[in-house]
Amino acid sequence: MIVKSPVFLFAAATLTAGPATAATAPTASKPPAIVQKYVDAVGNAQAISLNVAMDSSGGLPSEKTHYALAQPNLALVSCHLSNGSEATLVSDGKNLWQWTSKAYTKSEAPPRTSDILPQLRFGLATTVATPILLNPKAVAAVNGLEDVGTETVNGVPSHKIKVNNGGGDAYLWIASATGYPVQVTLADGDKHFKITFSDYKTGDKADKDFSARPPKDVALFKPQPLPADQPILLPVGTPAPDFTLLDTTGKSVTLSSMRGKAVLLDFWSSAVEPSKTALASIQKVYDKYHTKGLVVLSVNTLDKPEDRSAYLKAHPEYTSTFLIDPLDTNDSVAGGKYKVAALPTVYLIDKYGSISAHYIGFDESHLSEVAADLAKLGVK
Repeated sequence: MIVKSPVFLFAAATLTAGPATAATAPTASKPPAIVQKYVDAVGNAQAISLNVAMDSSGGLPSEKTHYALAQPNLALVSCHLSNGSEATLVSDGKNLWQWTSKAYTKSEAPPRTSDILPQLRFGLATTVATPILLNPKAVAAVNGLEDVGTETVNGVPSHKIKVNNGGGDAYLWIASATGYPVQVTLADGDKHFKITFSDYKTGDKADKDFSARPPKDVALFKPQPLPADQPILLPVGTPAPDFTLLDTTGKSVTLSSMRGKAVLLDFWSSAVEPSKTALASIQKVYDKYHTKGLVVLSVNTLDKPEDRSAYLKAHPEYTSTFLIDPLDTNDSVAGGKYKVAALPTVYLIDKYGSISAHYIGFDESHLSEVAADLAKLGVK
């Protein structure tokens, strides 16, 4: 089930945007006054810290996330899910550390905070909260924002904003006094999600009160030397491990039988929101290239059979080949071989059976990169 509510749609649209001033959004009528107050308050904040929490009736784990952001590019984000999963992102202005699903990464810090957080695709709460915190102008530009009155939410007098943009019901509450977002609710059929924002602190610079610099235990997130036989992902240029899995019709599919064609291998689960939403982008790759020599294999893992079947039945628009990896990760046929520690994980395999590229996380922002990588393989 993809949440189709308007808030989720504009969240997905703005996640990959640049700074708020450059975000691409639909042309909209003038937003309600309280929305402009939110744009001014959030968009002009030089340093801000807050907590975000999500509760759901949709079977997803609850989430608690702490954000501390300071311009131009300092950030500390710590996410915890009720199922035990954790992710942390720290930017000290020069380096960016991430810890997700027992994998360390380190890179040069992007120049803007708005370029940092979209890299953390972890759970529904961060998916929705990130654009609300980083791209207020894009949020305000969404068509159909309606101020439907005032009420007190979580002890905060607020304006209730209805998003009339198609899809399910979506509301955003904005604090009347400060302009800060207080709560978002999303509904899609019998699925309901509530995301709350609390414990705001703001200032005109980054200092210890905002924890925007890495804490003393940041060593936890520094890159650690890994054994040579345990890379985070399989290295580019190495042979792609062969496997045989059943597809959703019960037919056996062997990777090595695809030799002579490029293969895009996507690991996903209907229980992991970012990997579900990635399927729409994977489908775009399939639609564009499957007649040009590209095979797309979408490997489902972790799902119970009934959950996988229900999800695919609800989304007949996904037409690539879907394969089934066993539920028990100890028995995983393909996921273990490909060092899958986060979903979605995507590999690109050339016609000779070697890994030519890989991506952790996948959405529309990857499409141009995939197109360039496919062109190198002669798939255009």
